[in-house]
Amino acid sequence: MNVRKSLLMALLLGAGGFYVWRYDHELVLPGGGHVSDKTEKFLLPDLKLSEITRIGVIRADGSWNILRVSAAPPPQDPFGTPVQWELKKPKGAPVEPQKIETLARSLASLSIRNTLEKHEIVADESVYGLTPPAVVLQLEGKFGKRIVSLGEKHPISGRRYVQIDGDERLYLTEDSIYSLLDVPAESFRQAQVLAFDPKTVKKIIAIRDQGDTLALESNEHGGWKLTSGAGTIEADAAQIQ
Repeated sequence: MNVRKSLLMALLLGAGGFYVWRYDHELVLPGGGHVSDKTEKFLLPDLKLSEITRIGVIRADGSWNILRVSAAPPPQDPFGTPVQWELKKPKGAPVEPQKIETLARSLASLSIRNTLEKHEIVADESVYGLTPPAVVLQLEGKFGKRIVSLGEKHPISGRRYVQIDGDERLYLTEDSIYSLLDVPAESFRQAQVLAFDPKTVKKIIAIRDQGDTLALESNEHGGWKLTSGAGTIEADAAQIQ
C-alpha cells in the first residue's frame, strides 16, 4: 500500500509540474494572446549605468529624481569620496553609489516573460492597471529618454504588466521591478552625515536649547572631563568612545 501511495503521489506531483510548465509557456493574456516564445528577451536591453544621467520615479506616495553629478570637480561626501549621484530634492543630497549600481543592474536583467501584441490588447486598458500606472520609471542618458509604466500584477502568474513609451505592445515581467521602484527617495540617500576616526576626536561641544553648553574634552592620558554650567567632573571614557 505504501508503495502504491508513493507512486500515486509521484504521479500527481509530475502532473502538477507539467501543468505549471504548460501554463507558464502557454499563458493566456487578456485579449486572447498566447505566449510560446522561449527566447529570453530583456525589458531594457543594453542598459548601462555609465550612460545614465537621471533616474526618475513617479509614485503615489512621493516622486523622486536621482541625478548624476556633472560639476567639475565634483563635491565630496563626508568620507572625502567624490559624489557620483545626488538627489534632486533635497538638492545635492548624496546618494549611495552601490544602491544605484544595484538598481541599474537589476533593471538591466529584467526579462520579458510574456508579450501582448497590439491587436491582442483589449480596449479597456484599465484591466492592465495602466490608466493610470501604479509607478512610472524615467531614465535619461546618452540613449535619450526611456519611460516605463508599471501596471497591475497578472492575477495568476503574479507577473507585472509594463508598457514602454513608444512601444505598442504590453509586456509581463518579474514583479521585482515594482519593489525596486516603489520606495521613497530616502532609501537611496547616504545615511551617514559625518565621517571621522573616533580616536582623533579631542573635544566635543553641545549647545542645548536653553543656551547652556556641555563640553567633553580628552587629556593626554586617555581620560575625559565634562564641563557644564555646574562645573567640571570626570567623564566615563568608555561611554564616550
